[in-house]
Amino acid sequence: MFVIRVNDGTQSREVETSPWTVRQWELHNKTRLSKLAERGFGMDDYIFLAWRELTDRGECSFTLEQFGKSLRECEIVNREELSDPNSHTPSGASDA
Repeated sequence: MFVIRVNDGTQSREVETSPWTVRQWELHNKTRLSKLAERGFGMDDYIFLAWRELTDRGECSFTLEQFGKSLRECEIVNREELSDPNSHTPSGASDA
């Protein structure tokens, strides 16, 4: 699915989303993932996916708004970065 890097100023981590989380994103946005090319993918989408995944895991008790406001960094991790930690390629949407 997607890997999203989040940093709240005290902790940086990578959150891998599940199919269930992506389904929740589709319901939240009233659109299908297949429409992503037409619609675009913005910061609200990244924040929602990371927040929902962490909430479902029991690792976040913030509201979506609190979580979003706490972040200093939130970006999609390029799959190439995962396989090559020395890569300095700018992050973009994953191929998943």
